[in-house]
Amino acid sequence: SEDTSEPGGSQDGGPADGVVTLTMAGLAFEPATVSLSQGDALTLRNEDTTAHTFTMDDGSIDVSLDPGQQVEVTPDAGGAFHCEIHPSMTGTLALG
Repeated sequence: SEDTSEPGGSQDGGPADGVVTLTMAGLAFEPATVSLSQGDALTLRNEDTTAHTFTMDDGSIDVSLDPGQQVEVTPDAGGAFHCEIHPSMTGTLALG
């Protein structure tokens, strides 16, 4: 079995498999700024006790997640995002 936790691996802030996770918890997005490569999937995970949405400001993605739910999306473009239910929840997606 191969040890994948050795140093010198992917230390650029994202996993090597092209999946980044955005968590909704405490009425906030974590992290608030997400960086993805073109074509990479973004895993959305609601770890809060209330429903949230992940809504791109341009309307290209709009998904709602119940508590404990996880959804995967593949954004076409970067930009700002928010939660329709909780307008104070905002973030930025950087697509490289």
